[in-house]
Amino acid sequence: MNGTKTEQSRAKKTHVLRVEPTKDKIKAHWREISDTIWKLKSATAEALIGAIQPKITGWANYYKTVHSSEASFWETRYAAMEKAISVGAT
Repeated sequence: MNGTKTEQSRAKKTHVLRVEPTKDKIKAHWREISDTIWKLKSATAEALIGAIQPKITGWANYYKTVHSSEASFWETRYAAMEKAISVGAT
Protein backbone atom coordinates (compact mmCIF):
# COMPACT_ATOMS: atom_id res chain seq x y z
CA MET A 1 0.00 0.00 0.00
CA ASN A 2 1.33 3.41 -0.93
CA GLY A 3 1.30 6.46 1.29
CA THR A 4 2.63 7.40 4.67
CA LYS A 5 2.10 5.27 7.77
CA THR A 6 -0.70 7.61 8.88
CA GLU A 7 -2.45 7.32 5.50
CA GLN A 8 -2.10 3.56 5.55
CA SER A 9 -3.51 3.37 9.05
CA ARG A 10 -6.41 5.66 8.16
CA ALA A 11 -7.22 3.59 5.07
CA LYS A 12 -7.22 0.38 7.10
CA LYS A 13 -9.46 1.88 9.79
CA THR A 14 -12.03 3.23 7.35
CA HIS A 15 -11.82 0.21 5.03
CA VAL A 16 -11.41 2.43 1.99
CA LEU A 17 -10.04 0.89 -1.15
CA ARG A 18 -7.29 3.13 -2.48
CA VAL A 19 -6.72 2.78 -6.17
CA GLU A 20 -3.59 4.49 -7.40
CA PRO A 21 -1.93 4.53 -10.79
CA THR A 22 1.35 2.67 -10.78
CA LYS A 23 4.56 4.46 -11.65
CA ASP A 24 4.64 2.53 -14.92
CA LYS A 25 1.13 3.73 -15.83
CA ILE A 26 2.04 7.33 -15.00
CA LYS A 27 5.20 7.08 -17.10
CA ALA A 28 3.30 5.49 -19.99
CA HIS A 29 0.68 8.24 -19.90
CA TRP A 30 3.37 10.91 -19.72
CA ARG A 31 5.18 9.30 -22.67
CA GLU A 32 1.98 9.15 -24.73
CA ILE A 33 1.27 12.85 -24.12
CA SER A 34 4.90 13.73 -24.80
CA ASP A 35 4.90 11.78 -28.07
CA THR A 36 1.70 13.51 -29.18
CA ILE A 37 3.18 16.93 -28.42
CA TRP A 38 6.36 15.99 -30.28
CA LYS A 39 4.42 14.85 -33.36
CA LEU A 40 2.34 18.04 -33.38
CA LYS A 41 5.17 20.53 -32.87
CA SER A 42 4.20 22.54 -35.94
CA ALA A 43 0.45 22.44 -35.20
CA THR A 44 -1.49 25.31 -33.70
CA ALA A 45 -2.11 25.38 -29.98
CA GLU A 46 -5.81 24.67 -30.52
CA ALA A 47 -4.98 21.58 -32.57
CA LEU A 48 -2.51 20.39 -29.95
CA ILE A 49 -5.01 20.79 -27.13
CA GLY A 50 -7.68 19.12 -29.25
CA ALA A 51 -5.39 16.12 -29.70
CA ILE A 52 -4.32 15.69 -26.08
CA GLN A 53 -7.61 16.67 -24.41
CA PRO A 54 -9.28 13.26 -24.85
CA LYS A 55 -6.17 11.48 -23.59
CA ILE A 56 -5.85 13.59 -20.46
CA THR A 57 -9.58 13.64 -19.76
CA GLY A 58 -9.90 9.90 -20.25
CA TRP A 59 -6.97 9.16 -18.00
CA ALA A 60 -8.23 11.56 -15.33
CA ASN A 61 -11.73 10.04 -15.47
CA TYR A 62 -10.32 6.54 -15.17
CA TYR A 63 -8.40 7.50 -12.04
CA LYS A 64 -10.84 10.10 -10.69
CA THR A 65 -11.30 8.18 -7.44
CA VAL A 66 -7.56 8.11 -6.90
CA HIS A 67 -5.98 9.64 -3.82
CA SER A 68 -2.94 10.73 -5.71
CA SER A 69 -1.40 14.04 -6.63
CA GLU A 70 -0.34 12.64 -10.01
CA ALA A 71 -3.94 12.35 -11.23
CA SER A 72 -4.87 15.88 -10.24
CA PHE A 73 -1.61 17.14 -11.74
CA TRP A 74 -2.86 16.36 -15.25
CA GLU A 75 -6.22 18.00 -14.69
CA THR A 76 -4.49 21.11 -13.35
CA ARG A 77 -1.99 21.15 -16.21
CA TYR A 78 -4.75 20.85 -18.80
CA ALA A 79 -6.77 23.65 -17.20
CA ALA A 80 -3.69 25.89 -17.23
CA MET A 81 -3.08 25.12 -20.91
CA GLU A 82 -6.70 25.95 -21.80
CA LYS A 83 -6.46 29.22 -19.89
CA ALA A 84 -3.24 30.15 -21.65
CA ILE A 85 -4.86 29.48 -25.04
CA SER A 86 -7.95 31.53 -24.23
CA VAL A 87 -5.85 34.45 -22.95
CA GLY A 88 -3.61 34.29 -26.03
CA ALA A 89 -6.60 34.20 -28.38
CA THR A 90 -8.06 37.46 -27.08
